[in-house]
Amino acid sequence: DQHSLVTFLWRPEHDVGNVVITPAPPVNGWISANNQMSRFVGTNLWHRTYRVRNDLRATYYFSPDDPLADTSKMDPDERTAYFEKRAKAAQPDPLNPLTFTLMPNMPPESVVELHAAPSQPWAKRRPEAPAGRVEPSRFDSEMLGNARVIWTYLPPGYDPQAAPYPLLVLFDGPMYLWLGVPVTL
Repeated sequence: DQHSLVTFLWRPEHDVGNVVITPAPPVNGWISANNQMSRFVGTNLWHRTYRVRNDLRATYYFSPDDPLADTSKMDPDERTAYFEKRAKAAQPDPLNPLTFTLMPNMPPESVVELHAAPSQPWAKRRPEAPAGRVEPSRFDSEMLGNARVIWTYLPPGYDPQAAPYPLLVLFDGPMYLWLGVPVTL
């Protein structure tokens, strides 16, 4: 009653040595070797089945000829470069019309959404809801020796002379802009 078996299928356009489904539904973590698909013998059709909760909503893509590197042994810069390279080679599921584009410079990811996944009414712009605005500003850090952009969301009807507004701090600003957080706020 609480779980389903979800099977992913993928057929590459040319022969590949392995295929990883990544990021896998949240059952096996980020270890590529744990998320390899299996080839049906004598075919170029790959498959992988996961047992997941019925309320699953997750993104995924296929990573053909994945290097199967152990990212736990990489320093943070190596790990970032590795994931960026893999993401650029990623392929969405051609059999699944549901996609999500996290970052404009990356390929779209496919979305798996089971029947009990909670609705997300806050994620879509409603014409009747007043909209705030996002204002970028530059922050120079002597301590870090760099400059960065800080995005501030100002609610509808924002008045700089009013009493202090509630504060929510989110790190990785561009990510939240791409995810549509201003629409939610």
